[in-house]
Amino acid sequence: KFFVDHFLKVGGELASARGGGSYSTGGRATRVGVSMVLVNLLKHQAKLGKLGTNGSLSYEDAIAFVMKMVGPDMEKQLKTSGGLGSAALDAASSRVSIAEKSSSLFGINRISSADPALAVLSACRILRKGLAQGATEPTQLNILNILTEKCSSATVVRSEEAKGEALNRLQLQVVLTEISHLITALGEAATFSLGELLPAIKACLEHPDHGVRHEAALVCTTLAKPFPTDCRRLVKTSINEIQSHHVELVTHAQSAADTKEVATPKRRFLSKPTSQEEVANEQSLKHQYAIHGHSLMISLLFHELPNSPGGLTKELLD
Repeated sequence: KFFVDHFLKVGGELASARGGGSYSTGGRATRVGVSMVLVNLLKHQAKLGKLGTNGSLSYEDAIAFVMKMVGPDMEKQLKTSGGLGSAALDAASSRVSIAEKSSSLFGINRISSADPALAVLSACRILRKGLAQGATEPTQLNILNILTEKCSSATVVRSEEAKGEALNRLQLQVVLTEISHLITALGEAATFSLGELLPAIKACLEHPDHGVRHEAALVCTTLAKPFPTDCRRLVKTSINEIQSHHVELVTHAQSAADTKEVATPKRRFLSKPTSQEEVANEQSLKHQYAIHGHSLMISLLFHELPNSPGGLTKELLD
């Protein structure tokens, strides 16, 4: 708990003065160091038998501590910015990176576009090297089940009561990245997790965050070798989903255009959109996210399936 709290407190890349060289800028070196300490600490705990069901720290609690590193406190820290629009894009959620340092009327922006990605990579390192790598197959299956359950509860359950338990975008990226590693390591041994995993992956493919959609698509590529039949079925389902969302998107755009013709006077330049326009944009984006996520997954699987048993069927190619 002490190291996790310290990881959050030291701040990001631009939070403090240079300590020598680009690697030591701000809190980056400290965060990398803290993550390495946690990796070795968990390794020693596992060797001493203090990690797991019979130990003083369960795998559920260990994973919960790692999730806290990229939890609400981290999100709050990333949103606190001195620059204008600096939270629009970041390296963890977009292929386009914003400027590392920008100035505004209020001073210098202290949030780097690399901060979210560094936090995600540090958390992934701890899960992979500290917990899963080198563990026995039953232990890896246990970790996979825990992560799958977290992913499923965060994406499938959408009720207001469960809202507080949902994972944020960074936590989902960490969970999906480690699921990819575990499926690669376990292969067909991960069969029993598929029933709960596949619906969660489908929900992640339609997530508003670009990084979550990308990691979900990568999970599908790791499934191609051990579970080619399920992946071919997933491609068919995704093609239907794309067609369905495209129809919804066109219908929505047409209805929005018809409403605009009858509606209200023109907005002034730079004036804020009305609540109706915001709702319309949100509905449109929901379909665009889904189309992008499913298309990305299909394109990646079409590179993997030819090398898997059964290959690409004629039905898929038609």
